[in-house]
Amino acid sequence: MKIRRFLSVFLLTLLLTGLFCVPQASAVDLPQVNAKAALLMDYESGRMLYGLNERDTEYPASITKVMTALLALEKGNLDDVVTVGRNAYGVPGTSIYLNLGEHITLRNLLYGLLLASGNDAAVAIAEHIGGSVEAFCTMMTERAAELGCENTV
Repeated sequence: MKIRRFLSVFLLTLLLTGLFCVPQASAVDLPQVNAKAALLMDYESGRMLYGLNERDTEYPASITKVMTALLALEKGNLDDVVTVGRNAYGVPGTSIYLNLGEHITLRNLLYGLLLASGNDAAVAIAEHIGGSVEAFCTMMTERAAELGCENTV
């Protein structure tokens, strides 16, 4: 009788433990990121899913080129013919080797900007769309604010 009672209590304990114990979620493996900073957000909700030094101030690097391309597509015409000016010719850093006075379409400048990371193409686009690099930089800052970017210059 004692054994039957013991087995009953034991089985009841197992049953109740199984019903009320919620298995814990296993730890999620964080992504391996080799950057100094990173941010992953859900597009629909705007909720941050992952952040690594996301509030640190960093140089914009190629994000500037992405914004340059965005403004070129929004404000320019891909078939516009751009004349390469003195400021775009011989710009240091990565280049598509534009020649002074060269005539090139905005479309081809965008290819040079985005595929070859051409700094000279970026300057030529900026002067074509904004009239000057300084005016174009103001346009980029304003557009970034419209997109909800904060602390962006």
